[in-house]
This record gives sequence, structure tokens and C-alpha cells, in this order.
Amino acid sequence: MQVLINGTAAPLLLVQAGEIQGVVPFGTSTNVATTQVQYLGRSAPPLDAPGSYNPGIFTINGQGAILNQDGTVNTPSNPAKLGTIVSIYATGTGGFETPIPDGEITPLPPPYFLVWDPPQVTFAGLTANVVWAASAPGLIAGATQINAQLPASTNLAAVPVVVISPGVASPPAPISVVE
Repeated sequence: MQVLINGTAAPLLLVQAGEIQGVVPFGTSTNVATTQVQYLGRSAPPLDAPGSYNPGIFTINGQGAILNQDGTVNTPSNPAKLGTIVSIYATGTGGFETPIPDGEITPLPPPYFLVWDPPQVTFAGLTANVVWAASAPGLIAGATQINAQLPASTNLAAVPVVVISPGVASPPAPISVVE
């Protein structure tokens, strides 16, 4: 089984009946992504889709995949304190200062690969201070960890967080907060 995107083999994460999950290679054109599945010497008809950097925040049970400053998973029963720094896990944030081979896992010990054009982050529409954005340690190339500071105050318990990179906003994902 092989999936080609614009002629480049995509790293595959899951292959099962009726489902294939893979990672779009870094060199993929941002205009059109032509995807073709090959299996046992046969090729499915190619599928064209508009290509672009489209950031997205990973989610867990409908909540943003976000770690609180103490390293625990952010949930409604374990909210982040306002003013603290949280780690947001996202994809589609563009390239890294040092190229990462497609399909590679970012090592756990540093050095990490910094995002060449750091994303912006908003919480409930308020621009956050992004303190760090790099390849997510222990995850596949293309996954990004963004550390950003929550606003000092908000009147919401579930705040929508949005990642903007490069100039394109992700769909909002909720983060739970407490004063």
C-alpha cells in the first residue's frame, strides 16, 4: 500500500479496510494536492484537492489537545489558570527552520525544530503571547507544539482558542480556564 501526494510517498499512520491515515509531505504544493492510492500494483483514480497550509488544533473528546502549565491535560475538570502558559498541539503551521524528513518522529531530547514563521494564537479573540513554537517532541513531523500565555482575565469558563498560521485561522477549539 502506498499513497502518493503530488507524486511523493506520504508517510502512513493507519491502513485498514475503508480507512487510510497519512501525513501530507512537506514539499507538497500549496496550490493543488493530487492524491493517488496504489495497492498490489494497481492505482486508484487520482483525486485533486485544493492545497494550502490549513492550521488545525488537535482535539481530545471535543476539547483542544492542550496541556496546562503543570503538564496535565486540560479538561473541564482540570482547567488552566488564567495568565499561565499552556501547550497547544496543532498541525498545518508551515515549515520548520531546519527541514524534518517526512515521517520522522521529533526526538524527545532537544534540540527541537523551530517553526520558521511562528503562528499567532488567540484566546476568546485576545491575541496571546506565543513564547515557543516548534516540532512537537515525540510526535510525527508536522505536528507542532505551541506554548502560549493565557490572558489574565476572561468571563468565559470554556475559551475558544485559534491558531493563525501563515495568515490562515484554524477552526476554534475549546480550552477550559479558571481564575
